[in-house]
Amino acid sequence: MIADETGCCYMNFFNDVGKTLEEGDILYVNGVYSSFYKEMLIIYQGSCSIIRRIGKWYMKFNLTNNISTKPTLSQQNSGSNDN
Repeated sequence: MIADETGCCYMNFFNDVGKTLEEGDILYVNGVYSSFYKEMLIIYQGSCSIIRRIGKWYMKFNLTNNISTKPTLSQQNSGSNDN
């Protein structure tokens, strides 16, 4: 899972990138693409993607806004009710 201050999303890492990353790594990500798999949004690295570790643990992130999952009916109805 990757995250920033706006939310989080599942990401599929493979090969050397997937082997070297650790929880809490701050990444520079470029040239990735997204697709739905089993009704979840997933970010994938392509053959020309650039993924680099640029730091560790010192950024704000938001795990409560998971954009990979479909919102439930209660989440859809909990939006602001401006009258």
